[in-house]
Amino acid sequence: MNSLGLYALHREKLKGVLKGDYIEISKNENSYWRVYYSSGYGEESDKYITLTMIEALHLVDRGLLEIVTVDKKEVSREDLFSKINKVRDWPLYIVYKDLRNRGYTVKLSRNPPISIYLYPRGKNIFESRPAYGVFIVEASKEIKLTELDEAIRTSKELGMKLLISIVDEIGDVTYYEIEEALDENK
Repeated sequence: MNSLGLYALHREKLKGVLKGDYIEISKNENSYWRVYYSSGYGEESDKYITLTMIEALHLVDRGLLEIVTVDKKEVSREDLFSKINKVRDWPLYIVYKDLRNRGYTVKLSRNPPISIYLYPRGKNIFESRPAYGVFIVEASKEIKLTELDEAIRTSKELGMKLLISIVDEIGDVTYYEIEEALDENK
């Protein structure tokens, strides 16, 4: 069981504040923030951990996070759900949740078209580098070869393998590992 799993047994929830399109977790008010951060949740600053809506919804769904507005009004799951109810975010949430539920440490990427960094099972972000960059594709949409090429190049530059994640219309996910791509210049 990873450290987040052990913490979840305590049932003490993180407390966060909705700040526009992100959730702010005060380090002073949340003594277990390091457990979440080492498990790939959020970005760290001096006083806070900042969660994306995707990360926050996953923690809310697991019963590990309570969110309020700046004026201390409770933010329900439905409120949070409506904030990320965008077509481009749902495949990301589905894959993010699936990988987390399978026990992996994942971190959202800021390097498009790679959407998620996937760490080796049982490792946290301090113990290991990501093993895979995850490129998410909707089954009902065409893949742009330029994006696929960029995903292959980016994952290679970052020293990772590429995992293509295909999300179908009912939310099922299929993964394909890309080990090698042909180079037209050879």
